[in-house]
Amino acid sequence: MSGSKSSKKAEAAKAAEGNATPSDIAKLMAAIASSEQSVLARIDNMDLKVESKTQVLNNTIDSLRTHLVDQIDGVRTEFGVKLGALAANADANQARLTSLEEATNAYTDRIVELEQQVCSLKDNVTALFDKTEDLEGRQRRCNIRILGVKEQFEAGSRPVTSVAKLLQEEKLEVLRLAAKKGPLSYNGDTVLIFPDLPSTVAKRRGTFRGVKDLLRKCPDVKFGMLYPARLRITSSLGEKIFTDPEAAKDYVVKHLVGGVQQDDD
Repeated sequence: MSGSKSSKKAEAAKAAEGNATPSDIAKLMAAIASSEQSVLARIDNMDLKVESKTQVLNNTIDSLRTHLVDQIDGVRTEFGVKLGALAANADANQARLTSLEEATNAYTDRIVELEQQVCSLKDNVTALFDKTEDLEGRQRRCNIRILGVKEQFEAGSRPVTSVAKLLQEEKLEVLRLAAKKGPLSYNGDTVLIFPDLPSTVAKRRGTFRGVKDLLRKCPDVKFGMLYPARLRITSSLGEKIFTDPEAAKDYVVKHLVGGVQQDDD
């Protein structure tokens, strides 16, 4: 704009130098002034538009800023509420876990105590069972069991009377002879004579039946049962006592069966 003004002023000066009339000069100056006013008006109008748009932009920015701040505050508040709830749940869960750990430790201690009591009771029961079995065995030590005897075993007497008389004599000798000769026969009836043992002891002794069958086939070998359920084997290898039938069977098969008595050495 400043260049245009300078050009017009330069033309006006040239016109004056070229003997322009005053009327021409006045018109020229009026045109210059009008053009200048138009330019200034346009500038003012542009300033107003720029100011208006700037104001709108500022208002938009302020609105966006306010909206964004509100959203951030809302999100922050929502997060704060949710985080507070999570923290409360975490505290509650931690309290529950602590309670469960304490209860678990208490139950563990009680279980350990109960296990100790059970072990102690088991030992006591085993000891009482052994004592009961021993007492029952001692009570029956002087008894023998006879199967196959009918009433009137002897003329004018009952079997109980005859057996009582027999017990007063040689019980061990009777049992030895009965075992040596096998089943007895009287008046066509088979008579079996056994030691009168508790049922538990009899079952334990019964587990040695297979070993004793093997021993009967071994020459120069003596064997017998010791109370309550121990198998004693006497041979040229010496005396062995077994409480386990499998160990006894293994020993007999390896060292005694076949008539060859051979030591481990």
